[in-house]
Parts: sequence; structure tokens; C-alpha cells
Amino acid sequence: MKLHALSSYLAEGCVPAFCAAILSACPHFVRDGGSGKTRSLQSGCKGNGWEGVAQWLLLLLVFRLICGCRCLVGVLCGVSESCLVIEAAVHARGMSAGYPQAALLEMSKVGETPTPQDVADYGEPRKFDPSFKGPLKNRSCTDIICLFLFVFFLFGWAIVAFFAYRSGNPERLIYPTDSQGNICGQPPYEDKQYLFFFDITQCLKRAYKPGDLLPSLICNTPQVCVSHCPNETFWVKNAEGKEDLIRSKLICQYGVDPQDKQTYKTLEELIGNDQKCASYYLKSTSVARRCLPGKLEFDSDGRVKDMINDGKIVEAVSASKLAKKTKNSIELILAGLSSAKDVGELAFQDFKTAWPHMLIGLLCAMLVAFLWIALMRWLAAVMVWLSILCLVLLFSFGSYYSFSKYIELRNSTDSGSESLIKQFDVSVSFTQNLRAYTANKNTWLVLGIVSVVILIVLLLLLIFLRKRIVIAIALIKEASRAVALMPSALFFPILPYLLHLLLFAFWGSVAVYLASSGTAEFKYMNMTDGNNSMTTQSCSAQDFNKTLSSKTLSQLRCQFTQYVANQHLSRLQIYNFIGLIWGMFFIVGLGQVALAAAFASYYWAFRKPQDVPFFAVLHGLWITVRYHLGSVAFGSLILTIVRVIRIVLEYIDEKLKKYDNEFTKCLLRCCKCCFWCLEKFLKFLNKNAYIMIAIYGKNFCTSAKEAFKLLMRNVVRVVVLDKVTDLLLLVGKLVIVGIVAVPTFFVFSRKVDALNNHLPELNYYMLPILTISVGAYIIASSFFSVYSMAVDTLFLCFLEDCERHDGSEEKPYYMSKELMKILGKQNRLQDADK
Repeated sequence: MKLHALSSYLAEGCVPAFCAAILSACPHFVRDGGSGKTRSLQSGCKGNGWEGVAQWLLLLLVFRLICGCRCLVGVLCGVSESCLVIEAAVHARGMSAGYPQAALLEMSKVGETPTPQDVADYGEPRKFDPSFKGPLKNRSCTDIICLFLFVFFLFGWAIVAFFAYRSGNPERLIYPTDSQGNICGQPPYEDKQYLFFFDITQCLKRAYKPGDLLPSLICNTPQVCVSHCPNETFWVKNAEGKEDLIRSKLICQYGVDPQDKQTYKTLEELIGNDQKCASYYLKSTSVARRCLPGKLEFDSDGRVKDMINDGKIVEAVSASKLAKKTKNSIELILAGLSSAKDVGELAFQDFKTAWPHMLIGLLCAMLVAFLWIALMRWLAAVMVWLSILCLVLLFSFGSYYSFSKYIELRNSTDSGSESLIKQFDVSVSFTQNLRAYTANKNTWLVLGIVSVVILIVLLLLLIFLRKRIVIAIALIKEASRAVALMPSALFFPILPYLLHLLLFAFWGSVAVYLASSGTAEFKYMNMTDGNNSMTTQSCSAQDFNKTLSSKTLSQLRCQFTQYVANQHLSRLQIYNFIGLIWGMFFIVGLGQVALAAAFASYYWAFRKPQDVPFFAVLHGLWITVRYHLGSVAFGSLILTIVRVIRIVLEYIDEKLKKYDNEFTKCLLRCCKCCFWCLEKFLKFLNKNAYIMIAIYGKNFCTSAKEAFKLLMRNVVRVVVLDKVTDLLLLVGKLVIVGIVAVPTFFVFSRKVDALNNHLPELNYYMLPILTISVGAYIIASSFFSVYSMAVDTLFLCFLEDCERHDGSEEKPYYMSKELMKILGKQNRLQDADK
């Protein structure tokens, strides 16, 4: 089939005319059925190096978006009998498109012979080398300068940590600080761990944004440490009983004895403008060790109504202080504080009572993942297809259940659920009752639509990728054999996880100490206007009483406001955060190189398993630490730079949200999208560069260049095999999560009567379900990460094998017989033996 005929067919059949025009201008990967060869890149799409890659990615994106479901333009997209590339290839060989095996063989051979343009762009294929027997044994250290840079950075990080540990005090973050700068719960107030506010409305007056969980900690009111929060509501003007009883209930500042009638003859002297004692307090509970009122309501006059004290109206403050203009923000703050406190306490209670059951669920997830991996060794094809079937059934069930709940709630005549929903304000960050979401029919409608969309996409992928899945299964089988010969590889992820835990612990401790290393700030507070207005003038708490007269002391108070960080702390926090990112990418790269060396030694063993090293994983880790830490540091540094740029763009975007500039927003979105794509591409390139480092022991740049050229010389196979295999592994992880999550849902939602007596009473039954599901995904990812690295390593070795060897007696293939069979290759020596 000629190119113009192909374009005409596309224009008339399944894509618009402009898609056909693009195809005509850029026929880089379109096969000519008459010649059976791949057409070269013509003048309309010429490009060398990175420009050619960008053009290929652009074409791939255009075809993915335009071609639709039926015609996905051959090897760039999905494959079906109706796709012209397969039809042309099959008919060129005189075969029928109805035989999947014939189409498979044709597809495996697409792009085998590089065109002259490919050779000019991406270099010559590797030649046969009789001395090459797999990963090199004689190596030298690579990228030493990058290793020195990484060590120098770690040394600087250690200096930052030393400064943080020396000047920081995490107790400032754990325990609150009173007006005089004393830390509650610390000497000399060890028995007073809670902070009490004399006038809580002074805190609520400060600016508040919906969605905040805590009000500002800068409150223009005296604050003292107390041993417990008030367990009743009290107001001096409305108190009943004798004066001595009223005085005994007062909460006062340090050194003030309310029973001392000689010094304080009247109650007014105690609760006056100088506020020796609090004039009122509300029944409170501890939130972050601060005494905050419980559930309150507001009437139309803006007065506070205590819902606990028998419905008694307590005019804690005048209507002028709780004016209508501040009423909404106060309601939001108290609702947010109360709901956040309630959710946090109830969630912690659920964790405390249900942790043994959640631990059992996580152990079951580990057992399921291990059994799944073990069965992959012998039943790879069955397990893969079973995974796909389970995923389809899972989303089918999710769609059915979601729409059933939606119809049930829509047709329900019970107004109880509607009234339950209406009592919650969506502007509050937390709701006091998470069941309000499940009682909302719109929640199930959204879940149902999402499930249906995912199900449709999954079915379309199965239709168009069904033949590629067969080849991908062969790679997974080969990876299963490699893992079976090296069972220690399954437990290797424990080492990176431990390193990640140490890294996070170090970063977190340094961040906490840096955040708590500021200096205490004190400012004058004016007590004469009755509103406790804070001035901008700083003061010293130690010298305050010495420098001011007694008259001035009654008008001003030197009060602690906050801990102020010096100008260098923010830079140190940035340095600490960059260290976290670089360390994470470094640990990932370390594990990838070690596993790549182990699996490469398996592939290049001509006699399997006789020639496979006994401690292949340990040997791979040794050569990585001994020779290639510099290359790992180099690759992780590149990813760190891109990730930091992305974070900076997110920060700029957040800052510019208050400005209504569509051009700037569009520009930022484009930049964020480009750097996201760049990071994904660099991760892919890094992974393959690490594989080449593990095999040939060259530096990072050389390995990345060779890996890139090898992949581009075989770009069809990269799309056909590698990415489909990644999709299948992702399906396996999701199926494991589903296998664990579905029974967990039925158990904790008490739909299994036989187990109800063994379950604790929970406030939020979805909490253990989500915890177990997330844990199951993490566990499954740890197992499948080894498989993913095995598949990528074997795939790159397979490409090298195809370029180096031709199956002759002098140049036999190193791939397994099963892989040769499904790819239509063979060693002539084996045929002669038969």
C-alpha cells in the first residue's frame, strides 16, 4: 500500500483530513507494504538528536488524541486487525490478518532493520563481540567529580543539622508558650501543660480564612499555663454564690492570689483592665494543648450560647465584641476547631482500637502479594489475564454498587439523611460526621461515573493491546525465571525502604529543630482601651518591670507574641529540603543499578541457571557501591534540579492566584506541564542509563547516550513491549489492592455477620479500609518494583542481543528458548541438534 493511498484511507475512514496531512508530512514510522521496509524521515520532519525526539513525541501525542478508537495508526498507537500497519505488513507476507500469531511475528519484526537516516541519527547497531559475556568484571570508578559534589553537599547538610540541633528546641512546637515566654509543661511549670486564654475572642478577632484548622496563635490577651482546661462555663457577673466561692473559681496570672482581699479588695480589681484574672471562661477541651471551647451556637444577637450548661445563656462577652460582622468568621473557626478536634480524636481512637485488625489486613496483603509473585513463576500468562479480568470485574462492581446507592438515595423518602447533610458547611475543612458524605447521593454519582470511565478506557486498551499483551507476558515470564533464581531480589526493597526511613527521620528532625530555633518576640500591649490592642514596639520581658513606672505598668503589658526566625533559617530549610529530594532520588538510583547488574548477569548467562552468579544481587550492590556511586549521584542530581524547578513553579502559581492575569496563568500551566513531561522523560532515561552502567561500567553521560540511541533504534519495540509490560504490572498491583480492599470493606462495614462479634466499635469504618488499601498498594509496589526493574533490564539486554547476534552458530542469541519462540527467532545450532 502506497503512502498516498494510506493517507486517503485515513482521511475517508477514521481520522480527519488534517490528521492525514500530518501523516503525509511526517511518515517516519509508517511502513510501506510494497517494500516491507520502514520509510525514512522526510524533509517535512527532519531533525537530529533531541529535536527528532521532540517531533516523535509530538506525533505520538497528536495521533493519540486524534485517531480515536478504531484506527490508532499502527505501531505508534494500539493494534487491531483494522489498523492499516498490521494489515499492510501481514498482506505483504501473504498472510491473513485473522491469525494472531502471524501478526505477532510481523509486529516483532517491525523496525528490525534501521534505515540510513536512523543510523545517521542514532548510530550504528552494536557489532558482535566474542569477548562480551555480560556485565563487565574489570571496572573503574565513574563520575568521581559528582561523587565529591554529593559528599560535599552531605557535609554541608551535616553542618546545617549541627546548627539546628544546637539552637532548636522542639518543645516549643509540642508545648504552647504563655504570655511571659514560658513553655507549658516545662520547668518551672512541669505540672501545667495546657495554655489558657483570658479572652478567647481576642484570638477569634484575627484574620481567618475558611479552611484553616487553627486560629492564629498571636492573641492579644493574657495567657497562662494551667494544669487542666476548664470543665465548666463561668462568668463573674453571672456567678452565683458567695464572693469567696467566686474568687476560688477565678483563673489568674502567676503570683496573683484571688483570695488575698487585702491586696485585691474587690472583684473588679482582679478582672479590671489590667486583667489580673480572667472575667469568664467557657467549658473547654484541649486542642494542641490549648484550651479551646467546645460546641457553641450563636443567636441572632451574637451572644454565645453554651450547649452543654443546660442551655443557659452565658453572656461571656458583650454584643459589641461579638458583632455580626465577625460572627461568621467566629462560627467558622469554632466549627473548624471543634470538627478537626473531634475527627482527630475519633480517628485516633479508631486506630487505637482497630490496629490489630489493620495489622492482620496488612499481613494478608503481604501474603497475597507474595503468593501472586510466586504464582507468576509458573502461571505468568494465567495470572496476567486473571489480573485483567479481576480489574474489569472490580470496576464493574464499583460502577454497579455506586449507581445502585445513587438510585437508592435519590428515591429515598427519608429526609433524615438530607437534614444530616444540610447541617454541615462545606467551607469547613473537616466535617464532624464523615457519614454525611456517604449519605450524599452526589458522592455515589461521581464515584459511579469515574468507575464507568475507567472501565471503558480499560476495555478499549484490552481491545487494541491484546496482541501486544502476549509478547509482554513473555517478558514477564522471563523476569519470573530471573527472580526465581535470585529470590533475594524480592527482599532487596527492604534495604532502600530502611534507607528512606532514615532519610525521612533525619530530614524531619532537622526541619523540626530549624523551625523551633527562632527567638522569642515580645511586644507592648495597650490595656487602657479595653480591646487589648497590640503595639508594634518590641519590649524585653526581663527588663519590663524595671524600666516602667507603676502607672505605666497598669496601662501596658509586655507580652510574648511568637517565635521569629532569623533571615537565614528559611535558606537552611530550603537546603534541608533539597537534601531530602536528592537523597530520595539517590537511594532509588542505588537500588536500580544494583538490581540491573543482577538481572543483566542472568540474561547474559548462556547456560541458565548454571552460569548465573550465586549471589547476584549482593554482587550487583557491591559493584554499585564500589564503582558507580558517582554516576548515581549525577543521575539523581539531574532529577533533583528538575523537581526543585517544578516546586518553584508551584510556589509561584500559588502566589499569583490572587492576581487575575490569564496570560500569566496560561504561561505557568505550560511551564508546569513541560517540566512534568521533562521529569518523566528523565526518569525513563535515568533508569535505562543505570542499566547500561550496570552492564558496561561507563560513566553516566556515555551510558545515557548509548541507552537513548539503542532505544531510538528500536523505538517500535519500546512502545510495543516495554510500556505494555509496565501497564500489566500496574494492573497486577491494582488487583492485589482490590483483592485485599473488597473483603476489608465487607468486614469493617459489618456485612459479614459471622465476624461482627470480633470487630471493635468504630467511629469511621472507612478509616481501616483506607489504611489497609494504601498499605496494600505500598506492599504490592515494593514487590512489583523488582519485577519492573527485571523487565526493563531484560528488555534492554534483549535489544542488545538482537543487535549483536543473529542466531548463527558463531553468534547465537542469549535469550531464552521461550522468548525466542514467541518472537519468531531461533538459534541454528539448536535446530541442528534437533
